[in-house]
Amino acid sequence: LAAAIENKMLVACAQLGVPRSGTPDGAAAIAAEECEIFRAQCSTPAMFGGAAFGDTSHCDSSTPWSGATQDTLPPSRSDIEALLTSIFKKYQMSPEAVVVALVYLDRFSQHCGVPLAPDNWVSITLSAAISASKVWDEDPFDNPEFAKLSPVPYSVEDINAFETVFLQCLGYDVVVDAAAYARARLLLETLKRQGCMLAVPELSAERARILEDNSERRQSELMEYCEALGFRSLASRSELLA
Repeated sequence: LAAAIENKMLVACAQLGVPRSGTPDGAAAIAAEECEIFRAQCSTPAMFGGAAFGDTSHCDSSTPWSGATQDTLPPSRSDIEALLTSIFKKYQMSPEAVVVALVYLDRFSQHCGVPLAPDNWVSITLSAAISASKVWDEDPFDNPEFAKLSPVPYSVEDINAFETVFLQCLGYDVVVDAAAYARARLLLETLKRQGCMLAVPELSAERARILEDNSERRQSELMEYCEALGFRSLASRSELLA
């Protein structure tokens, strides 16, 4: 997963200054604005050695954000691995949940067009891990517990806000079927360090069915909540704000 995240940031930095084609629609524009929260809240925890995960001293929600910037360099893969290992251990995430987290990270960028960058990857990755845990684990932590256990010093209000925006950017599409899991698993297997003995687990037909059922149940819960609030997705929310 560290390699996948590293690759995403390197691509974002390589595309710095390259204009995107087309004009973003209302949902995409709202997504970009909402995603400022990931950058606004970014911080470098002292427990990880100050600038270990990139110099985030420049983070300021009052300035426009366009992804990577020239004064932010991607963290090394070993730095990414250190934080991911801490997140997965503290959140007691299974290897299968890690695969689901990658599905969500890919879906996040595809849906809202906001790339992982040095100044937002920590909070976005944390959001993906929390969302994956709530889908895969039988008895997941709640957000106050996630905040308390987080290796990054975020408050429960931060965690709530991150999760809300992350799910909105997914369009509340949290369903993971066997094919989506298999694609993410293959990518992780491909990106593993040479000599790594850690196996990325395949799913039996039964466990794949459980994953799809759990994720469909989670999506139904989210949609019911959104309907109660009066909108179903970022697209419909853009209509409400128009």
